Amino acid sequence: MHRPSDEVELITESNVKEFLYRKPVSKKKMQKEHDLYTQFLKDEGVEVVLRDNTVCPNLLFTRDTASVTKKGAVLMRPKFAARFFEPLYLKKLFETLHIPVMEITRGCAEGGDLVYLNEDTLMVGIGPRTDLDGLQQIEDLLLGKTVKEIIAIPLPSWRVHLDGTLMILDRNTAIMHSDSLIFPAKLLEEDELIFVPEFLKDKGFDLIDVTDEEMKNFGPNILVINPHVAVSYSWNTRIISELEERSFEVFPLQGHELVKAAGGPHCMTCPVLRS
Repeated sequence: MHRPSDEVELITESNVKEFLYRKPVSKKKMQKEHDLYTQFLKDEGVEVVLRDNTVCPNLLFTRDTASVTKKGAVLMRPKFAARFFEPLYLKKLFETLHIPVMEITRGCAEGGDLVYLNEDTLMVGIGPRTDLDGLQQIEDLLLGKTVKEIIAIPLPSWRVHLDGTLMILDRNTAIMHSDSLIFPAKLLEEDELIFVPEFLKDKGFDLIDVTDEEMKNFGPNILVINPHVAVSYSWNTRIISELEERSFEVFPLQGHELVKAAGGPHCMTCPVLRS
C-alpha cells in the first residue's frame, strides 16, 4: 500500500483530469482515512508493507501497478502519462523482498483489470486501461504457467477497470454491475465465447447486482481479506446489507477524501504474496 503524502498536493482544479482524479484533495483528511484503513487491515492480521517516497499521486492505487502470481509479480504498463513510471517503485520493492519480477513490455495493462475467478482462472478486462497487446503479454506470461485459463472480458468505453465492475467475494459469491458486462467474453484456452453473468450463474455463483449509482460509487470494488471479512466504502449501505445477509463482516471505510482520487478499497491494495 501507499500512504498518500505531499504528492497529492500536485492536484489542482486545472490539472485534475490529467492526473485522473475526480477532485483536488486534502492531504491530512486523506491520510487520516488511509491510516484507519491500514490499521483495520493490521488488526485483522494482515502484514501491511507501505511504499513511501513517491512523487506519483496515483500510486495510492497500488493494485493497478502490479499483479502478483504464484511465481512472482507482473509489473503492469499503465495507459496514461500520469502513471507511466509507477511500476518502478513496485519493482524496487519486489526486488527488496526477493520476489521474482516479470514485466509487460508492449501495449497497456493495469492490475485493476485482473481479477481471479479462482486459483486456476484469471479474468482480464479489456477496455480503456488494458488493450489487446497487453492481454497478449499477460497470456504469454501466465497461461499454462500460473493459471490454466484466462477469460478476456471486453468492457464499455466508459468503464475504467474490471475490479470496478466485477469482484469475486468467495467461492460462491460475486458482486457485479451487469450492465458493464454486456459484451461476449472469451475463454482463451478453450477458444469459446461466453456471457460472464450467465457463465457465473452456471458455475453456481450467487450474484449481487449493483445499480449504476452504486457502480459510480465503487460498490463492486470490495476487498476481501479473510473468509467473509470485507472492506467496502461506508456509503454503499445496500451492498453492505447484502453482504451481511450472506454472513460477511464488513468494515465500512470512511473514504470521502480517498474517493476523490477515483478508486476504491480494492484499488488501494496490492497483494505481495499469492499462495
